[in-house]
Amino acid sequence: MRGLLPPLLALCASACAPPVRTGGFDAPDPASRLYAIERAARERDMDAIPRLVESLDHDDPAVRLAAIEALRLLTGETRGYDCSADPMERRAAIARWGG
Repeated sequence: MRGLLPPLLALCASACAPPVRTGGFDAPDPASRLYAIERAARERDMDAIPRLVESLDHDDPAVRLAAIEALRLLTGETRGYDCSADPMERRAAIARWGG
């Protein structure tokens, strides 16, 4: 199941430093988090949804974008989340995810 995330996300993930694939969602570097997000989407890992929701509040906009795209692919929903919105608006949308 290659190519689940839009080409922009693939480009962003490849432009980052090589991911530390063992860190996953808990890794300090955004590249590893992007890898974990992409993997969750590719593997259709519904158990990763809470971690994806947590990622919606990440400091790195690429992580937020990848997380909402993964959630959209897994659930068919965005619940009004906009990764480029101001923090208050993002947190209100995250609350709609139960986060």
